[in-house]
Amino acid sequence: MKSKNGNQRRSLRRGASAPSIKLADSAPADFETAAGGAIAAANASASAEVVERRLLAERHFGEMATTLAETFSPSVLQAVSGEAYQRAIHAGGFKVYLDRFLAAAGSPTDPLEIMLIEQLVCAHFQIENLMAKAANTLNLQEVDIYTKSYVNAMAEYRRGLLALSEIRARRRARS
Repeated sequence: MKSKNGNQRRSLRRGASAPSIKLADSAPADFETAAGGAIAAANASASAEVVERRLLAERHFGEMATTLAETFSPSVLQAVSGEAYQRAIHAGGFKVYLDRFLAAAGSPTDPLEIMLIEQLVCAHFQIENLMAKAANTLNLQEVDIYTKSYVNAMAEYRRGLLALSEIRARRRARS
């Protein structure tokens, strides 16, 4: 049976499938080229936007990383220094102290060596803090706990110093 526009018409019976429609036959010849160009332009625009967002995020997180690198160790040093120093000295003072200490230690450039030195400084403050607590308590059990704690911390501190000496000896041997 034919319809008004001359196309063959199929009657749909139960179980019969609808005819497939071919869009390519009815689309203009330059449609795919034009659409492809539009899609490419949209992708380029989206890509530029994604790149711009990524650069902004990297800049933002880069600023955070710089802040973390500059403030983490001084904040930890402030935390382990004891209550009197925590109240009296701002973290910025601990930052200057660490910077001066690193300069006096030879201004190392190896980030792992810098971390080890900062850990040793923090350990030193913590050991002194534990010694002060042991000296200022009247409870014998607390004295025993603080004393054992600072003796253990001193042992770790010495191991850290040995590791630092080994790192520096290896660097001198390479030079």
